Amino acid sequence: MKLCETLIQENMESWLASADLPFLDDMVHDRLDHKKFVRYLIQDTQYLASFAKIYAWSFVKTDQLDVMRRLYEEMGIIVAGETDSHVTYLKDEGIDPEMVMEEETTEACSEYIDCMLKAAKEGTLAEGIFAAGPCNFSYYYIGLELKRRMEALGNYETNYFRPWLDYYISPAYKAGCDHFHELCDMVSQDLSAEEEESIRTVFRQCSDYERDFWIMAYQEQEE
Repeated sequence: MKLCETLIQENMESWLASADLPFLDDMVHDRLDHKKFVRYLIQDTQYLASFAKIYAWSFVKTDQLDVMRRLYEEMGIIVAGETDSHVTYLKDEGIDPEMVMEEETTEACSEYIDCMLKAAKEGTLAEGIFAAGPCNFSYYYIGLELKRRMEALGNYETNYFRPWLDYYISPAYKAGCDHFHELCDMVSQDLSAEEEESIRTVFRQCSDYERDFWIMAYQEQEE
């Protein structure tokens, strides 16, 4: 089993456990306070703006044309695809998307961003790219679990959060995950045991930050 698939399997349990957190559980039951959701969207939009920079830093670290092409495609998906889903909800809730970047960034968000950007700037090409893995992969698998739970409750078709969810379980998003998986495989060939362990550490840290982000989205809104 290649390194990327190994890391996905090692972290799958913790990703799926996030579905039990209050934010996502309330989403499944269609009872999540829309103010909490807006807070999440604002923080996640700020996060995604920095997330795209991981690919930019990685781009300048490689001379492999195929890797450069894939990194360019990934940047486009983030900037033109994922943020569009957020913008639609923000507008529906009366929030000007252009003002989102002026909002205060929470500690959970800024710490996650710092971890990823440090890996992209100071780490190897592979470390920077793998730092983006937990975000890319976990949303797809968590999304499938959320859909399963909504369908069990019988509210999937009418759930307010369905359009947000459907983006992350769409064939297009899955294809993006598959392409990113291939990119990870490309940059992790012939690594030493020490290099693999460094990547494993970064991947685990970012998985932990993903969980903390869901917790932040629910708790900090109450302050």
